[in-house]
Parts: sequence; C-alpha cells; structure tokens
Amino acid sequence: MSKVPTLVKIDEFKGRRHGDDMDIVSYFKNIKEKEAEEIERLEQETLDMGYDY
Repeated sequence: MSKVPTLVKIDEFKGRRHGDDMDIVSYFKNIKEKEAEEIERLEQETLDMGYDY
C-alpha cells in the first residue's frame, strides 16, 4: 500500500495473471474487532482474579 502512485519493474512474473484489490477496510475492521475481543478477555480475566477496577 502506498500513498502515492509507485512505478515498479518486475523482471519475470510467474504468478497469477489476474487478481483483485485487497479489501483493506475489512482487513482493518477484523484487526480492530480482534483487539476489542482481546481487551474484553483481559478485563474479564482481571475480574475473575478478584480485582475490582
């Protein structure tokens, strides 16, 4: 991902000849959801240990 257009040279490409754009919005949304789940899990773990913050 680049903020400005970038020119690159590929000598010989042996991969796929077609492709799609990466769904960046869903990618970052999933990361944010996983972080929220981890925070919730840690908060619950702290409460289960008897702390009352």
